[in-house]
Amino acid sequence: NLLKKGKIDPENILDLHGLNTKKAENNSINFIEQNYSRGKRLILIITGKGKQSNKADSSNYNNSGIGILKKSLVTWIENSEVRSSIIGIYPAHDKHGGGGAFYVYLRKKR
Repeated sequence: NLLKKGKIDPENILDLHGLNTKKAENNSINFIEQNYSRGKRLILIITGKGKQSNKADSSNYNNSGIGILKKSLVTWIENSEVRSSIIGIYPAHDKHGGGGAFYVYLRKKR
């Protein structure tokens, strides 16, 4: 599939680096709504991979090395009204951010 091979470039990109969780959630939902209403089909949301687990402090059981934004993005979308405008959410190809980014494939606007 062309998407998995990174052969299709996203039509718009949102980078959530540096945002707190609430702002990142709001920005993500608004970004999806705006792009859907503009008839875009493939957008990219960059969550970042999160801080890598610090081996020196392995006592922190909660530090899995997976960023909160990355873990939360799909949940935010599934719990929002934009869910119906989305065909799928897929991990991005390395050239578009790999494990720190997601393609959001939007339905055709009716």
